[in-house]
Amino acid sequence: MEIDDPSRFGAPFGNDGDPQTRWSSCYDDNAWWTVKLAGSYPLSKVVIQWEASYASAYKLQVSSDGTTWTTVADQSHGSGGVETVRFDPVNASYLRMQGAKRALQWGYSFYELQAYPAG
Repeated sequence: MEIDDPSRFGAPFGNDGDPQTRWSSCYDDNAWWTVKLAGSYPLSKVVIQWEASYASAYKLQVSSDGTTWTTVADQSHGSGGVETVRFDPVNASYLRMQGAKRALQWGYSFYELQAYPAG
């Protein structure tokens, strides 16, 4: 997946803890962002802090190998801003935001995507 300027909007900026940086995709509905976790964890919540170019529809997916994905949340009415998505606990080594529909003509963009363990 190509992005506009990886030195300013690359994948690492999607969860670097810095509210001044952000991840941004190319101008395509079928864009995604993936993170490899430090191990396998039981996740149950994701918080996304969207920039103005949010996803009006997207899926949160998990994987144990980074190849086979399971959808844990299917958001068909994304609202932008700060979205909290809860789902049944699931063990994951990878987490992906799979875009389905952009709210604006530009790509998807968020300042931070944070995953939280079950419990």
